[in-house]
Amino acid sequence: MTTALERLTAGYWNADLKTLANPGGLTGPGAVRLNWPLVLADIAEVAEDAGAAAVLTAAMAAQFANSPATIGASATPMSISAAGTVLNPVLTAGKSWVPGMQLLFPRDPPNQATRFVARLDAYDPVTGASTVTVAASEGAGGPFNDWSVSVTAPPMNTATDTFTVTKNLRLTGEIAPAALTADQNDWNPAGLAAAAVIKASGTADRTITGLAAGGLGELKILENTGAYNLTLAAQSAASAAANRFDLATDLVVRAKQLVLLKYDSAASRWRVLGVTAATVAEIRSGGGAHAFMTPAEMYAALAEVALAYSGANIVTAGDAAPDLSKFYNAAITITQNSTLPNPTNAPPGKSGRIRFTVGGAGGYTLACGGNWDFEDNLAPTIPSSVGAVFYLDYDVVSASIVRARVSRVWG
Repeated sequence: MTTALERLTAGYWNADLKTLANPGGLTGPGAVRLNWPLVLADIAEVAEDAGAAAVLTAAMAAQFANSPATIGASATPMSISAAGTVLNPVLTAGKSWVPGMQLLFPRDPPNQATRFVARLDAYDPVTGASTVTVAASEGAGGPFNDWSVSVTAPPMNTATDTFTVTKNLRLTGEIAPAALTADQNDWNPAGLAAAAVIKASGTADRTITGLAAGGLGELKILENTGAYNLTLAAQSAASAAANRFDLATDLVVRAKQLVLLKYDSAASRWRVLGVTAATVAEIRSGGGAHAFMTPAEMYAALAEVALAYSGANIVTAGDAAPDLSKFYNAAITITQNSTLPNPTNAPPGKSGRIRFTVGGAGGYTLACGGNWDFEDNLAPTIPSSVGAVFYLDYDVVSASIVRARVSRVWG
């Protein structure tokens, strides 16, 4: 036995008497005092994460609890009983046994064909009076009165005990489904039930309307490892109700981002425990209920958007008027007598500017809708020289009042 891992897993440390032939024993004069610190040192060396530490510590605690000094007995006559049977044996008093421990009851001397395992429900260390519930049994017959008692598992009440992580926590249960070639309804990739992390991607922007329902409180990380957006649809009827995402609005998981999902069994929905960066369009429109702004996206959102003509009207592309949900700042080259219609989707408090450049032959006019409230009620006058530039600064007061003023002319 040359390594800590070998000593911990191959039986070097054991519950037998410490002798020259068995130096790893934990029983006998001075055995615990001499060997237990070495056991803990081996555990610390091997246990690189909280899960390993918990398993190894529990295993060694059980070994120690089962040393000859702590192994107990029951002289109460008991028969081999079916799982779920409640028994009331009087066990050896003075043990450090607590409810929740799993006890092994073999015949003494050990009889592999006649034994049972039971959960310890109650134990009086003074009298040894106990209550146990049979979990599994082997053999038949009885009653027998020659029972040994030993601990087979450490106690943990999963309903009330707190699991504390004191080291790094590693989520190694990952799946990496093939890149999505289409939108997904009721998505259930292979291995999902046992996975903690879903490494997802798409061959283009894809929408996921639902994920196969999880269990109570189940957590999963959805990580976008691809180059395209993955959108989690909000309450989409395209997926079964129990598989849907409980979102106020669609959530875009952009490339190289991730979100944490928690299944709410009461609501029968997946909930999102994280946020992603807002898109340029969300920043301009004030959308993105689950998003935060990055400096890069904010900078891009403030970039000028090219306005277009619809007849003589100056509009955002594809619209009948300038849509303020699509830009903060905009620009257009005037090539004809033009009209700037009342803006749509104008939220109070939004402000920005529109840059006008005189093109064509010059000498054009600019009329504005009645919601544009210009300083001193003076509508803008377009300079006649080709290449001249002027700015319209705006500040939205209400949906029907947009304060505006025209800056000086350059060129």
